[in-house]
Amino acid sequence: MATMRLAGFDEMAEESPDVIVDVRDPAEADTWIPGAQRIHVASVSADRIEGDGPAWVHCASGYRTMIAASKIRAGGREVVAVLDDWRSWDGPTESA
Repeated sequence: MATMRLAGFDEMAEESPDVIVDVRDPAEADTWIPGAQRIHVASVSADRIEGDGPAWVHCASGYRTMIAASKIRAGGREVVAVLDDWRSWDGPTESA
């Protein structure tokens, strides 16, 4: 079975993962991490995520992260659930 690890944005910044998945609603996500795949929590699944390696998943506060991480793990993919509040991300961002 695929594994799930819990982490914070500080660990994500240190590890610089190749696969980041932002599961926030587009209406609330006016900025995002460069290169993040933006897949709403209702639509996320292991087979929708592109790239190799663990999927680092985040939302605004952690609740939807756990829902999405559970769905991704159930699909057989290794996942890291980032439980920090989005406002604590101090790395680079993109916007539309």
